[in-house]
Amino acid sequence: MSIRHSLSAVAVALVIAASPAYGGWAEKLFEETSFDFGTVPGGFDARHSFVARNVYGEPVRIAGFIVACGCTEVRVNNVRVRPDYPNQRIMLGDDERITLQPGETATIEMALDTKKFVGEHKTTAVTVIFDRPSYSTVRLQMAAYIRQDVVTNPGAVVFGTLDQGKPATRELEIEYAGGYDWRITTIQWNPDLFDLTATESYRRNRRVGYRIKVSVKPNVPPGRIRETIIVRTNDPSTPEIRIPVDATIVAAVTVTPSTVALGNVSVGREVKKTIIVRGREAFRITAARSSSPAVKIDFSRERRAAIHMVNLRFVPAETGDHEALIELETDRDGPPLRVTLRAHVTP
Repeated sequence: MSIRHSLSAVAVALVIAASPAYGGWAEKLFEETSFDFGTVPGGFDARHSFVARNVYGEPVRIAGFIVACGCTEVRVNNVRVRPDYPNQRIMLGDDERITLQPGETATIEMALDTKKFVGEHKTTAVTVIFDRPSYSTVRLQMAAYIRQDVVTNPGAVVFGTLDQGKPATRELEIEYAGGYDWRITTIQWNPDLFDLTATESYRRNRRVGYRIKVSVKPNVPPGRIRETIIVRTNDPSTPEIRIPVDATIVAAVTVTPSTVALGNVSVGREVKKTIIVRGREAFRITAARSSSPAVKIDFSRERRAAIHMVNLRFVPAETGDHEALIELETDRDGPPLRVTLRAHVTP
């Protein structure tokens, strides 16, 4: 075989390897396709996220799901799926289908309702259906052994959406019913995010109850919190109970966009952009500054409102890549709002 023919064969092989149009290509999007919680208490909020990453050079699209059990819910972005009967095939509408560009990811969260199964090993599965660039499927599986003698109510600490700096507390009960002298020995949690107390609420007739109180600390920064509280017991059959914690902290004031990309800009040419500053209630912008003299910021110090329009004027004096950090201060508590401006300045 000639060198030219050998190189051609290698090129074809590389094209085939980089294209999802051959074989079971969708399997390669997932690093894991199964997860086992092990032993969990009844009522446990059994949720696990499988991540799909587009490793190919062209878009792929999630078109639907086959859900094995009515006890299972699926969430992807803003799409929520729960079947009406076992092994139901649920296809998404054209406006709901999820396209992943090369390098993008999607989180497919499976949730098992453990309240429906007590004292048994339960396995559930979701088959993800892809329709672009060609038809392919991937089966994601989740399993847990659900104890009958230990129950958590509720099965997770869910705060929902919280305003930053405002106090919030949730409680849950852990109950044991059996012949063992059951006790909680230690509890592990993230002390930077939460305060936690645990109190034995009763111990009678071979039943034991504990109440756990979890409070979000006021200095927690904005963003999504997904943590796990680990409760350790003296029970050798289940030495640990894992309790999920979920919260979304929202800042009192936000700015959009956080990055202003101007692209190519000529030296001496003025470019204007507007950023929007929003608050949950009326506020004032008290100060604004830029790390670059090429950026001027126009705003009103006297205006008090829930929405402010801030104008940026960029007049570059030198060529090359330009980056400026803009900081806005308000009369609300919290750090300055930050916006990054980027531009490539040409002659």
